Amino acid sequence: MKRATLRVLLVSLAGLLAAGCAAATAPTPAATPAPGAASPNDVAAAPTPAPTIESDDPVVVRIVELGRTDSRVNPLLREMTEKFGPRLTGSHALMEAERWARDQFEGFGLEARLERWGDVPVGFDRGPWWGRMVAPEPMDLDFITPAWSPGIVGPHRAAAIAYPTSVKAVAKLEDTLKGAWVLYTPAVKELDSSVKDKIDAALVDAQIAGTVRPDRDKSGKLVHTSGDFRIDWGAIPSLVDVRLRSDQHKEILSRIEAGESVELEFSIDNRFFRGPVPQHNVVADIVGSEFPDEYVIVGGHIDSWDGAQGVIDNGTGVATTLEAARLLMAAGARPRRTIRFMLWGGEEQGLWGSRSYVDANPDIMPRISAVLVHDGGTNFLSGLDVTPEMAEAAKEAFAPVFDLDEKKPFGLYFAKQLTPGGSDHSPFIAAGVPGFFWRQSGDANYGFTHHTQHDTLEHLRPDYQKHSAMVVALGAWGLANLDGQLDRTDSAPLGDRRSGVRMSGLTLTEVKEGSSAYHAGFRSGDTLARFEGKDIKSLMDLLPLIRAEREQFKMTVKRKGKLVELDIDYSKDPSAEKRKEREARRRARFGQLEYGEPFAGRAAGGGGLMNLLRGRGGSKAKANAKADDGEAKGQTPAPAGADK
Repeated sequence: MKRATLRVLLVSLAGLLAAGCAAATAPTPAATPAPGAASPNDVAAAPTPAPTIESDDPVVVRIVELGRTDSRVNPLLREMTEKFGPRLTGSHALMEAERWARDQFEGFGLEARLERWGDVPVGFDRGPWWGRMVAPEPMDLDFITPAWSPGIVGPHRAAAIAYPTSVKAVAKLEDTLKGAWVLYTPAVKELDSSVKDKIDAALVDAQIAGTVRPDRDKSGKLVHTSGDFRIDWGAIPSLVDVRLRSDQHKEILSRIEAGESVELEFSIDNRFFRGPVPQHNVVADIVGSEFPDEYVIVGGHIDSWDGAQGVIDNGTGVATTLEAARLLMAAGARPRRTIRFMLWGGEEQGLWGSRSYVDANPDIMPRISAVLVHDGGTNFLSGLDVTPEMAEAAKEAFAPVFDLDEKKPFGLYFAKQLTPGGSDHSPFIAAGVPGFFWRQSGDANYGFTHHTQHDTLEHLRPDYQKHSAMVVALGAWGLANLDGQLDRTDSAPLGDRRSGVRMSGLTLTEVKEGSSAYHAGFRSGDTLARFEGKDIKSLMDLLPLIRAEREQFKMTVKRKGKLVELDIDYSKDPSAEKRKEREARRRARFGQLEYGEPFAGRAAGGGGLMNLLRGRGGSKAKANAKADDGEAKGQTPAPAGADK
């Protein structure tokens, strides 16, 4: 991987693109096929013709046989998402899904339990919602409200009014504001935050029904779910916050500006319940026969945003984890090391399930050989990036996967270091554990479904899911049976530019004082605006910066409502010398290494999320990169000890 000019942003960008959902006009968040209609899972019900895998290992042969002729991965995913729907952290649906997943593991014959990782202060359940423009002509609206925000008993019909840009303007409109829907205008973005706060307070005093703002999607067709759980039962928000598809918002606003009388109506069933609400990880083990206290961990996060069904993010990873466990047990697997299956909670709020597990179990970290995380959607698993020191062991472990399916290639790639990002492998990497986020490739458009109203069964690829479940099972089996654990030598991330920074969209929500980013000139609250005079409108615009190797450049940020030009200087990056020393050690041991092409197996095409972050992938991969400026990464629920 090339040195990046903006290494301070790489982890946050990966989190926003990888991470560990949004709006609907339908009355329920789960899209259910009509009775008798063929479902995506039904398409994959028939056995998939494929050549028999060549292996001397009867467990490998049996895993592949069962995975091809008797796969349960899609029925499991369908059952979870149709029975419980989306699984927001702190919701009743997630509680029920956790117990269901535990029971599934137990039914397969594993030792399974729930481990409490913390609490959410206030619970939240989303009921049906719908909205429309009723005048001057009818139009159904595609929208969402953030999780942990209030709904409205409806339908509530009222006038739509453009957002006033001063407290005086609010006063002039006072007689018309009560119960009204207030639409954001482009001028709102230019307001100083302190001014906007005063206007918002005046609007609340005027008793408006709520605000209507456009979704950030540039195509105008998507709405993204987000939310902030950091609320107190004694101070529940009262103002409805509608996030409308941007093309519809633009049309309504243009009618208002043209002098038309516009009326909107909404019915939104959002429900709070008193906390603290206990949160859990689901944990299940196939205990090792020779090294029971050493582990290979496979998993994904079971929570989701609640604007759709939570199928792609991350019902897919839950289902492949469950099916991998079933395949291994049904194949009679008795691994040398314990294979631990984990479904983490709180990923969408900041990786809290996995972070808490790592923090609560420091004694286990040296005994974990690898952590494999599936959280990149429904495209098939197509590779891993491993450091040269662990390459031969990984090649041995994944040997059965290389020729598993001619049309679904799998490759192992050299990595200069392990790559953290916005999913549950990251806390393990921070603790020194080899953590991996699968490469994924295929035809599915991740950006179209990621945190949007389209995260539904309709966009599942059942054939990819069947294949990926076998890859997970075979990879876990191979790693668990190696003679030793993966070699961690020189695998830790180098790059002080990454440390001390959190991002939400293009905004740096935290820049720790003393960090490299702080010394370079960035500050908390800065929003990236221009690079060398070129506008930055989305995270896609950052990709060329991540690939660049420049140490000095000009960056314009928006700071407290004003544009500020910074002379960024990373030429004295303290990690530079460490990188040179690491590469020298590798050249002496391995010779010249080829980064970017597989050293074992075959390369797959574009569409992979992590390929995009590495500067690879085709047009679909680029189309998949979507900002998520609403994610509440870095927020801290109350910790808890294990509760089994």
